[in-house]
Amino acid sequence: MTFRPFLIQRSPQILIWGIVWAFATLLPVSCPADENAFESITGENPKEDRARWDGFYKSHPAAYGKSPVKVLTDVAGQFKKGAKIFVPAMGEGRNALYLAEKGFDVTAVDISEVAVESARAEAKKRRLSLKIEIGDLLSKEFKPNDYDVVILSLFFRTSILDRLKKSLKSGGFLFVYNELKVGNRNSNQDADIVVSESDLKAAFLGFKSVQINKYTENGKPVIGILGQKP
Repeated sequence: MTFRPFLIQRSPQILIWGIVWAFATLLPVSCPADENAFESITGENPKEDRARWDGFYKSHPAAYGKSPVKVLTDVAGQFKKGAKIFVPAMGEGRNALYLAEKGFDVTAVDISEVAVESARAEAKKRRLSLKIEIGDLLSKEFKPNDYDVVILSLFFRTSILDRLKKSLKSGGFLFVYNELKVGNRNSNQDADIVVSESDLKAAFLGFKSVQINKYTENGKPVIGILGQKP
């Protein structure tokens, strides 16, 4: 007995749906623009994620303060003059605004419209020039070899990080800042924000001149890592 006669005999509908499916797979699909398709692949809904962060920033203005990450200010002098810098998941823009103030060519993105409007207002107030966009990093496309520097602060996703590293030019810098996971003390916290040191170091495998700075900020252990793409 062959597979096809069995299907026809037992359930003609199965064969019909099989033909429909075969033709459907040949049609062009615009997945990045389809939030339902995106959710089915990733398990995340961009609208829900955006609403969650909009609510957070509405109820917690300047949640992470207005000053840039300290360790970033320590290493920014290593970036070449006018470097093209990408700041994904910028929040309200404290790091992006600092870098723009230093004269770098900055593009910053966040999923929260509330956070983006806050950053834009601050940029206007300080008369800073930088590109600030609303966008979802999980579906955003990155051009390869596009940036001199990528700044990732309190948002650690391996899948995104791999794509961001490809967007770096050879010789470009990757900077990552996160809270450190210490035992089980903060294991219930957001996994994007609180990360183990081993996971962070693994993200820089193959990079050269890796610099690691661990310290305490607001009573929490934090880490900043800077590495250069070969």
